[in-house]
Amino acid sequence: MSTKISTVSRKPQTLNDTSAAVFVISQEDIRRASANSIPELLRMAPGLSVARIDSNKWSVTSRGYSGRFADDLLVMIDGRTVYSPLFAGTFWETLDLPLEDIERIEVIRGPSGTI
Repeated sequence: MSTKISTVSRKPQTLNDTSAAVFVISQEDIRRASANSIPELLRMAPGLSVARIDSNKWSVTSRGYSGRFADDLLVMIDGRTVYSPLFAGTFWETLDLPLEDIERIEVIRGPSGTI
């Protein structure tokens, strides 16, 4: 509960002090997981549906509608959106980030996710 998050209020605060439904995947969790990609890490977050479509194509959604081009999930890396403006969805196979460089993943569910 003392984990620092910054996405909900746009300033650093502890997980205990926030009023949103936030799940944090820390660097320690990332190291311990046997994941090779970001969608595999997102399988740890409650409320997210993650499915592998093909060897490198993923379906990640939070509202039950699953498909490769589900556009109901905002994905941000370092404060920038990473979705394609063609369909407002994320091409998960193009996110080629080394997992060692990820400090934490913050998953915000519910109405607080619009912030």
